[in-house]
Amino acid sequence: MKTNLFIAALSLVVLAGCSSEDEVGTLVAKNDNVINFTTYVGKQTKAAVEGTALPAKAEFGVFAYNTKEALWNASATSATPNFMYNQKVTFDGANYTYSPVKYWPNAEKVSFIGYYPFPTETNGVSVSSTFTNKSTGLPKIEFTIPSSENGVTDLLVSTVANDKSKETVSLTFQHVLSKVKFSAQTIAKGSTVTINTITLTGIKNGGTYDCAAGTWTSSTTDLNNTITADQAYLMVPQSIENAKVAITYTVTTTDSNLNESVTFNGEAKNIALKYGSVTQWDKNKVYNYTIDVSLSDVKLSATVEGWDTSEEKPEIK
Repeated sequence: MKTNLFIAALSLVVLAGCSSEDEVGTLVAKNDNVINFTTYVGKQTKAAVEGTALPAKAEFGVFAYNTKEALWNASATSATPNFMYNQKVTFDGANYTYSPVKYWPNAEKVSFIGYYPFPTETNGVSVSSTFTNKSTGLPKIEFTIPSSENGVTDLLVSTVANDKSKETVSLTFQHVLSKVKFSAQTIAKGSTVTINTITLTGIKNGGTYDCAAGTWTSSTTDLNNTITADQAYLMVPQSIENAKVAITYTVTTTDSNLNESVTFNGEAKNIALKYGSVTQWDKNKVYNYTIDVSLSDVKLSATVEGWDTSEEKPEIK
């Protein structure tokens, strides 16, 4: 799978320190100072965001840092989100709106970071309560897999658009979750296999994403959602060192000569998810697990590819 990027372009105009009405009028009259937004969603997989544009009523959050004349690289750990703090931006299908409208500060630099989706009561996304508009550095985003949505909420965080003044601000978003999918097949000729239940153990259902470090800290609560074969789930990146998958399954064998089928329930299997160097789920990666069922054994194999261009194919037994 290819890189899946969500690009939101913000044309932001900032007004500060003007000493007269003439200065204000001159600044806002220029067409290139009009605030507007455009978006592009590139080569997206089936997740919360699809196609070439955000869905109507999509909302994302923005933090902006006015560092005066200082460059972002020199201010990243000390700057505060003093220009925008968790600013909600809404897309109506054609235009982006937010309030209050902001204008560029004269000859000063502003740096931006965004995340998607904006928190609701049900999507499991929130800004860490320890990160306020007086905090320094980049925010931390908390996420818990909503039981009501069963692993379909996508979480994206942008890179920092640093040291902007009047040009268009482009926020490039990437997936920060892991996508996991289980499917089944049988190597017995004339047979089909049906997975009845899939249960993961040793997997956490949430965590905190550090936007500065680009890393996750897992929660202490275990995942308690039902997993269904052939459906993709968006999971919090984490260690799978002690994780296992338990399955129950049914094998049906058809005899064309007798025009009948024989079905039996296989013995429940509990299989480790880790193998070799693959001991964790990483952000922006897709894990396709295949359960191979024979008449005597069950094995698990996996391909690991990214929402980027890299691909690795470990075998997990």
